[in-house]
Amino acid sequence: ENPGTIDLISIGMVSEDGREYYALNKDCNVKKAWENDWVPDNVLLPIYLDKVHGDMRNHFPFLPITMKGIFKTSGKTTEQMRNEIIHFTNMNDHPEFYGYYADYDWVVFCWIFGRMIDLPEHFPMYCRDLKQIMDEKGLTKEWKHDHCPDPEGEHNALVDAKWNLKLYNEINK
Repeated sequence: ENPGTIDLISIGMVSEDGREYYALNKDCNVKKAWENDWVPDNVLLPIYLDKVHGDMRNHFPFLPITMKGIFKTSGKTTEQMRNEIIHFTNMNDHPEFYGYYADYDWVVFCWIFGRMIDLPEHFPMYCRDLKQIMDEKGLTKEWKHDHCPDPEGEHNALVDAKWNLKLYNEINK
């Protein structure tokens, strides 16, 4: 929430043709994320539950040290993510990116490539915000709740990306 402190935890992307991309950031500052009042329960715990199963939870409890290990062993470097995202989007010469309340997400996404001007040449320098599109069309929270309720597992980057595509499709019906 403070300038210069946005840290990528994970990224999820879904294409209109159903392809998916998901990665944990190997270099995520788990200690700083753990100190946030909201992030551990809403973002880190679901990652933990996905990665540590059954009796292994007795040996690896939900603690910062465990999460740091998960990110180090399951995460990807910025360079890996950058290359994989370029490959993921190569199916489209001019990809469009959509998000819901996407401002912070877009800034962090761009940082994967460095500065804004370092984005791949065929990438736009902006993300289309689904909330803004809803506002422009006069679609309310109630409309969203009726047509595209919040997903189970929200705040997982891939779950949220799938939901964004569903919302995009509902908006455009």
